[in-house]
Formats: sequence, C-alpha cells, structure tokens
Amino acid sequence: MISFVNIHYYQIESREEMKNYIDMKRYGLTEEFEREVDKYKNLSAARILSQEKGLYRIVASQGEKLAEISGKFQFKIAKISDYPAVGDFVMVNWNPSGNSAIPVVVLTKSDLCNDLSSKLSEVYSIALGIDILTTTTQEQNDYTKLFQYVLDGKTVAFIGSSGVGKSTLINCLLGGEYMKTNGLRNDDKGRHTTTRRESFTGNAISAQPGKVAYSIFDSKLLKKYKKHGSDIVSHVHPHDLFDHFDEQWSRDIANGYEPVSQADTLEELAEKAGIDVAGFMEQIEEYNDMCEAGFDEVFEKDRSYMQPIEKGPFYCCCQSVGAYGSLGGVKINHKTQVLTQDAKVIPGLYCVGTDACNIFGDSYPFILSGNTMGFCLNSGRIAGENAAAELDNFEF
Repeated sequence: MISFVNIHYYQIESREEMKNYIDMKRYGLTEEFEREVDKYKNLSAARILSQEKGLYRIVASQGEKLAEISGKFQFKIAKISDYPAVGDFVMVNWNPSGNSAIPVVVLTKSDLCNDLSSKLSEVYSIALGIDILTTTTQEQNDYTKLFQYVLDGKTVAFIGSSGVGKSTLINCLLGGEYMKTNGLRNDDKGRHTTTRRESFTGNAISAQPGKVAYSIFDSKLLKKYKKHGSDIVSHVHPHDLFDHFDEQWSRDIANGYEPVSQADTLEELAEKAGIDVAGFMEQIEEYNDMCEAGFDEVFEKDRSYMQPIEKGPFYCCCQSVGAYGSLGGVKINHKTQVLTQDAKVIPGLYCVGTDACNIFGDSYPFILSGNTMGFCLNSGRIAGENAAAELDNFEF
C-alpha cells in the first residue's frame, strides 16, 4: 500500500543537485503506484528506508535524504498506526535547494584531545546523517576542508560554547585577524574573548584593544549634518543634534577634553588622538577608495552613508562603552527565586526588576523605548504571587 504523506524535510547530506537519477522501480515502485503518483503535482514518490529517532531516511528519484512529517499531517494523526513505517511509499515535497539550515559538526582543537576516536563515536551516535569534521590550528591549512560549506551566496553561522575556538576558525577562513582572540587558559581551554553580536556597536567596541573606537569625520560631513541633520534620527539622536555643535565643540577643545581632537591634517589628527599614524592613514585611504567605488567590502556599510574623509579641518571622537545603569546579574528561576552559583534556590529570597533582567543577553535593544518596564512589572507580580503562596507554609 502507498501512503500519501507530505513530508517536510531538510537537506543534510547533499550540497548540490543529485547528478545520478535513481530508478525507483528498483525500490518497488510499480506502474500502479506511478499512476497514483501522477495525481499529486509538485510532489515526488519516495520510499522509507529506515527510521532514525523521529526522522525518516527516504529515497526518491532525486537521491536520499533525512525527512520529517509535516506539521499539518502530524496534527491529523489519531493513532500510532497512522504514522508511516519503514518500507512505505510516501509523497514528499522535494526541495533540493532547501530553506533550512544544513548542520555541520566541527570538532576544533583536535590536537588537545587524547581520545579523539571515542569522542567521534559519541558525536556520530547523536548526529545521524550529519557531516562531522575535526580541525586543529597546529596543522597548516587544516581548516580548508570547511571551504566546501562556506560558499558565495550562503549564510553561515558558527555556534558553540565560549572558548571553543570559533573566532580562531573564522580568522583562518577569512585569512586574517578579523576577530580578536586570546591564548589558552592553564587548563588548555580557550578564553572567552569575542563579546559582540555584529548588530550592536557597543559589542563591537568591547572587542577592540582598549575597548575604544574612533569616530572620524571631516568638515564636509559636518556641514552636511548641520544642514540636514544626522543620517539616523531617533530619541537618542534628535534632528537638531548639530544645531549647537560649534559652541559645545569649542568649549570641549578649550577645556582639554581628552576624547575629542581636531586638526587641519589627518596625520596631525592621528597624533593628537593617540592613534598609530601609519595604520590610520592606511585605513583612511582604504575607506576613501571604497567610497569612490561605492561599496564597503570590509563591513558592507550602507552606501548611502559612505562619504570620503578628505576635507579639513578633521575631527575625532574617542568612543567608549557606557550604560545608563546595570542590567541583570542576579540569577533567578521562573518563580523569581534567587539561585546560588550551583543553581540552588535560596529560600525566601526573590529578585525582580533590572537587577534580575537577563533577558536581553549582552545587548540592550534601543529599538523599543522602555522595554525593560514590562519585565519589571511582571517579575514583581510573579514574585509577589509566589512569596504570598510561600507564606502559607511559613511558620511564624
């Protein structure tokens, strides 16, 4: 019997279209079945070869893949026998390009592992059908095996615990020191170094030497901002931000305010700001060339914001990471009870509001003003309800 099941699946093994057509008649697809298959457009006939922890290994004329039952069919299932079984023919939505991720397991720092074969066996047992690679920076070009997965037009995400070597691996693939790294700890484990998500400037600054960045602009860009306002207008950067620039800037320069500098030449500006002159001039030249070309090939800056730095006087602002106040830090559970370092509940102790607000990770989003208030209100309510319930069992 043939089961017509729309199986939604994600490609794991193949990276391109199967070049060899598989004759499904060899897998038992009869002429009778083929007539039934023709009734279902945009679907392909496949046969289930095996079942692996909730996934099905299927074969179709396009090749073999791992598949899972679609959510729609899952909702319709009333009993266990409704599930397809090994040997069944099923109709599948074969999507060779795939919109979902292709997982690849990379075991880094293999030179530090004394029992690599057993570790590989453990991973193979839980990562069925997934490519598993080992890498080490101790062998030249060992990382090149990853190039087959890092291709033009592909989005690649590196996911792993702190200190496993993601930044080092990315640097190897890019061929340069694009991400800051540190040496090993005394136990041969990596140090947590990269503390940014690329969308947030504060995290990018935190990853730089000295945790500082420099904002450079020239008189032409300043004139534009005075006339039209800054490129991005918000409650943090209002439309009249530069209306009183000259007055405030002159006052800061006269008072010797260290974070700001001004000079008639770029070389002099670098010296005043304490920046390496040669490196500074090299970066200015690189940036100006990209402005002329109309594309930032280093950071992919929006070309509408790209304006060369070339007309003096020149200005520099040294930027450091700051905050309005602390956010998070105290570990709590779902009842807002405070936890020890070992995740044990401290009886009778609750924490709410900003001191317990860890929901933003390392980046507070400015896209929604006052978004901490929701957590403050609800965490207080949750703490109150649980504290009141705990009093019922409290002996006075």
